[in-house]
Amino acid sequence: MLIYPGRLWKEIASKFEALGGLNKKARAMQWKILGNAAVTDFEVSERMLLLIPQLLRDFAGLQAKKQVALIGMGSKFELWNIDNWKKKESGKKLREKIYSLTYLLL
Repeated sequence: MLIYPGRLWKEIASKFEALGGLNKKARAMQWKILGNAAVTDFEVSERMLLLIPQLLRDFAGLQAKKQVALIGMGSKFELWNIDNWKKKESGKKLREKIYSLTYLLL
């Protein structure tokens, strides 16, 4: 699941809206992306509280009272079920992947 700051989400949503509704593929993308998006606020006190609609929690495999992985991705975040994140990335594999991608930055 991707989490965007409000300003950036408005830019992304505008681009999807600008695609119009005549093209079937564009309309399908609008339904999938815009139709399933939710705008919410979050609170930070001792713990971060982020209210996520049930439909999106189900999609991302997030369970009540279970830890999640919040991964910073530049101007956005990815939110993962912690078990799925652990399966996807181990420390060694992640280091290898980062090293192999550094050529993109040069």
